[in-house]
Amino acid sequence: MNRKSLLNPASANPLGLLRQMTSELDRMFEDPWTIRWPAIQLEKDATVGAEGRCCRGTIALGAEVDAATRAAIARLRERGIVALLATGRMLDDLRRVAGDLHFVDAVIAENGAVLHFPESGHTSQLVPGVPPELIEELVRRGLAHHAGRSLVDAAAVDAPAILEAIRSLELPLVLIFNKGRVMTWPQGVSKGTGVHAALDMLRLSARNMAAIGDAENDHELLRLAEVGIAVPWASPALRAVADVVLTGDGPAAVNKAIADLAASERLPTPAQARRRLRAGYTEDGREFWLDARGRNVLIAGDTKSGKSWIAGLLSEQLILHGYSVCILDPEGAMRSASCRWAS
Repeated sequence: MNRKSLLNPASANPLGLLRQMTSELDRMFEDPWTIRWPAIQLEKDATVGAEGRCCRGTIALGAEVDAATRAAIARLRERGIVALLATGRMLDDLRRVAGDLHFVDAVIAENGAVLHFPESGHTSQLVPGVPPELIEELVRRGLAHHAGRSLVDAAAVDAPAILEAIRSLELPLVLIFNKGRVMTWPQGVSKGTGVHAALDMLRLSARNMAAIGDAENDHELLRLAEVGIAVPWASPALRAVADVVLTGDGPAAVNKAIADLAASERLPTPAQARRRLRAGYTEDGREFWLDARGRNVLIAGDTKSGKSWIAGLLSEQLILHGYSVCILDPEGAMRSASCRWAS
C-alpha cells in the first residue's frame, strides 16, 4: 500500500483507498475477520461415579488416556497450537493415570489450584493449601477423603457432612460437584481461573482459545474461552450454555473435533454470539447490538456526524471484552481515544 496515500486520504479516491486498505489487511492477516487461535483447552477427568462405574471424561475412557487423542493433540501442537489440560485430579494422580504429561504444554490440576508445565517441570500452587484443621475434622467424623495441595476430594453423598464441618470451622471454602464426587477448595477458584493464570504466563489470550468440557466444574472454563465446546455426554446444564455441542460418542468425538480445529486453524463460529457490542437503540427503544465476531461494519455519515465517536465506542467495548484492536486513523480523529486506552 502507498504510505503517502494512506496518510493523506484527500490525495486518493475514498473508495479506492478503502479497497487498498482492505487488500492490505487481507495480505497481512490472510482473513482479517476470522480469529487465528494459538490455544485449545481440554478437560480431562475419568471420575468414578456413585455406583462405582467409571464416567467418561473428555479425553479419557475409563482410567486410560486414549492413544488416538494423544496423537490428535500431537498433530495440533505441530501446527503451533498450544494444548492445555485442566482437571479436578491431583497432579500425582494424573501422572499415575495419564503417565507422561509431555503430550500437553501445561496442566491445570486440582480444578485450577495447581499449574504445572511438563517441559520445564515447574509447578505453581495458585491458592492457599488445604487447612490442616479441616483434615483433622474430616478424620474425626470418619469421612473418607483424598487431599491434594489445595483440594479435598470425597464422595458426593458425604457433601452435607463436609459442609457441616466447614461451617463448624468457619473456613472460607466451597463445594462443587463433579458427577459422583464432591470437591472442596478455596473460594473464587475454578478451572477458569487456573487456565487464565496459565494463559498469562504463556502470554496468550482467552479470546483466541477453544475449550472442551463435560461436567459441572467446567462452566467457568467454557465461559472464559472464546468458544466453549461441550462433548455429547456433557451434563445438560453445560450443553445448554456451550457455544458448540459435539456429535458422536466417546473419545472419537473429541478426536475429530481436535483434528478439525488443527486442520482449519480457525475458531468455529457459534450460531449465537456470547460477546456483543451495544451500538445504540432502535426507534422503538430496544437495544441494538452487534456480534463481536464475524461481522464487517461500515460507518458512514457527514462531517461531525459522530463517525469517530461510534467507532471509538465499538473499539472500547472490544477492548473491554479482551480483544486486541488495530486502528488505521489517517486523520488522527482517534488520537485522544487511543491515549485513553493506553493509560
